[in-house]
Amino acid sequence: MRGKASRAVVWLIVVAVLTGIAWLSMKALRRLDNQGLRPVTVAQGLEHPWSMAFLPDGSMLVTERPGRLRRISPDGAIGDPIGGLLPVAPGGEGGLMDVVLDPDFASTGLLYWSFSEPSATSPAIRSTAVARGRLEGDLVVDAMVIFRQAEKSPDGSHFGSRLVFAADGSLFVGLGDRGRRAAAQQLDSALGKIIRIDYEGRAIPGGPMDSASAALGSIWSLGHRNIQGLAIQPASGQLWSTEHGPQGGDELNVIQPGLNYGWPVISHGTEYST
Repeated sequence: MRGKASRAVVWLIVVAVLTGIAWLSMKALRRLDNQGLRPVTVAQGLEHPWSMAFLPDGSMLVTERPGRLRRISPDGAIGDPIGGLLPVAPGGEGGLMDVVLDPDFASTGLLYWSFSEPSATSPAIRSTAVARGRLEGDLVVDAMVIFRQAEKSPDGSHFGSRLVFAADGSLFVGLGDRGRRAAAQQLDSALGKIIRIDYEGRAIPGGPMDSASAALGSIWSLGHRNIQGLAIQPASGQLWSTEHGPQGGDELNVIQPGLNYGWPVISHGTEYST
């Protein structure tokens, strides 16, 4: 009996040790997954929030894909939709998407946002557009489109649409191919491109496509499927992007001016037919 009892005690100790190791391992994995950060819910009840921009007073602007722009206070209170935006045609992956502040927002009060813009004939025929306007309280005034993809489509996919300002004040815009994949390789189309424009939407001289007679002068890079992230490395000023590809084909790219990133000719993803 003593031998059996001793073995039982040993097994209990082993189980306890293994349980402890497993618990510590899971805790370490959770820390690793969250990079040691603890998620905190600031606000809830939004419908497909897509982007946010922090205002100087600590509140933030949040876009909802169906077409609403809201201000959320630091304590999480959600304001009524801000008025004055241009008409948005939501549906599929499109709607009200990115929002960024002008680099000199404190003096200009300007916002820039991207959205799926309806055609004159149908809200179902859309393209990605970028607009700007001045925020005055809970109203955007003097809203105007500064850039739009000329080709509109009933396809509901690949609007892209991330915005980022460079240190020199130029605005980079990530644009999806809108399901017209071959156009990502065409220099006379803004589909499947990253473009660089000024605050009025004009191409900035000195771009990589200046000398190409058929090219849009604003094109910075081409061969993209669906740009969903743009960021500038603060120290180097280098532009980086993330891109949604087909299954297994998402990309993280360092963006070089004039470089062709391959879509749809080159992709590491797999597409399935149904």
